[in-house]
Amino acid sequence: MSLPALHHRKLTTVTAVSNGVVDMLDAIWAAVQPSVTTYTDGTTRVFTPGGTGWTWSRYQNAGITQAVYASPPNGTLAQRIIIAGATTTPTPSPTMIIDTYTANRLYMGINKNSGVFASWNAALPFTSGQWSGYVHLATATPLVPLAFSILETEETVQIGVLTGSAGAMYGAGLGALIDPDTGDAVDAETDGRVYGMWTVGTSTLATAMLNSAAINVFMGHGGSATNAHFLTFTPGTGTMVATLRDSVLSLQTAATRTTRAGRFPATVMYANCTANWCGRIRELRVIRPSSFGQRVDSAGVNKGYVFSFSTISGGDSVLMEY
Repeated sequence: MSLPALHHRKLTTVTAVSNGVVDMLDAIWAAVQPSVTTYTDGTTRVFTPGGTGWTWSRYQNAGITQAVYASPPNGTLAQRIIIAGATTTPTPSPTMIIDTYTANRLYMGINKNSGVFASWNAALPFTSGQWSGYVHLATATPLVPLAFSILETEETVQIGVLTGSAGAMYGAGLGALIDPDTGDAVDAETDGRVYGMWTVGTSTLATAMLNSAAINVFMGHGGSATNAHFLTFTPGTGTMVATLRDSVLSLQTAATRTTRAGRFPATVMYANCTANWCGRIRELRVIRPSSFGQRVDSAGVNKGYVFSFSTISGGDSVLMEY
């Protein structure tokens, strides 16, 4: 039985004043803070059940931002997500998964069955529940300040990180990303969802970002530190397993993604969790080459926003459905 559809709403892109980790976290906070009441299409950001506005909070130590964290408007299992980092290595050192902690970089993680926020570097940042550990969100030392373009849905957050260098992009996402589309209890949490996170790591997205053979791909996974990671919780446990989006074997072209009638088909994507089928990636579809952030309309109706490897060039692209 399928879960309710997700609807991607795009927040205004905010550029950090520098490539320092504190300025980057403050830029993310500026994009997502509760005082931001509308999305880029002018619709109201609704923070209550039925809406897509996540409730974000900021943690500062002596006035210095070290984390932003959030809960969804429609979430179950008390899921929380967090983006964090610091100019030094805190004590205790943050719990990592695959990646290693380095000062002055951005990290992210997800927690389910959460309690109250404790500390971003605590063994359990939300006091209780099941914690993923942190992975890299993006490198913190590009040549130019990063800009953050964030899309919220009822149960997920997708993050585009713009470098400004030849249109290159980082990317990441967290939340109830997968619908098993089955009625079998072992395939999902008690709420029918599979929770997890993905990141391209510390390399920008590849032009062929839908080919899982590369390590800098969209929803792909590499087992080494700084690689792209796609990790999901084994339902009912705190164990995270490597997850792979089904690959698109060749770079998509406008011709292969346009019908004879001139329409642009969008293809559902699926994922596998280590040795098993995992499910359908919720409301993300493969489309024709487009640039990141482009709004896709049909007969004047917003169909969603493009997530791709570049803000200026067309390569492999994904539609995040509206």
